[in-house]
Amino acid sequence: LRFDPVDANAVYHSDQGWGAKLPVTVDGGDFRAVPYLAFDVGDDLIEEYSGFGLRVESRRLGTERLGVSFEWSTLDQTWRDETLAAHSASPRVPALYRNRMTVTPIVKFAITPQLTVSGGVSIAELDALDESSSDALMANAAVGGLRFNQRWRETSTGRHDLEAGITVRAGTEALESDFVYERYLGQVGYGFRRNKHRVFASGLFGGIAGDLG
Repeated sequence: LRFDPVDANAVYHSDQGWGAKLPVTVDGGDFRAVPYLAFDVGDDLIEEYSGFGLRVESRRLGTERLGVSFEWSTLDQTWRDETLAAHSASPRVPALYRNRMTVTPIVKFAITPQLTVSGGVSIAELDALDESSSDALMANAAVGGLRFNQRWRETSTGRHDLEAGITVRAGTEALESDFVYERYLGQVGYGFRRNKHRVFASGLFGGIAGDLG
């Protein structure tokens, strides 16, 4: 089993300014803890968000084939005026939120050294943007994934790396979610390295249906 990649970046945009996600990795062999801070991150969602979280992972749970991870985060949202105006003109769109607290436990199993399957749940509570309202929405989903990693050498100085995976997330009333949807994201990447030279190519694909959770 391999640890999941940790997002780490600092991005500047001429209109949005700076945004960053800064993790601190504490590695203990088969166990890893990653606390992180987020500041005005606006490159992966419609809204910007700031806050903090913690991910802990073990890639050996009694056996080297079984692993587990647990992530908790609390993030405050900042919405652009254009988004607020568009939302007010679309009454069918779910209410905006000012804070998102999420808990995500995941279990992983290595079918082979190259192929790993994972599954778990994501429990998210969304506090209403209107602070005078006590209403909160739940965005709970079942999460599953399949990942393939392969590395092989052509010569003593040449190496190929292939990584592919797909993640599926389904919001369902069975988990008392206020959003019912299906969403999937796939990615594939190939790299070749020889001496100091490296070539890398990657692609993404995905889709969503339902309440756009």
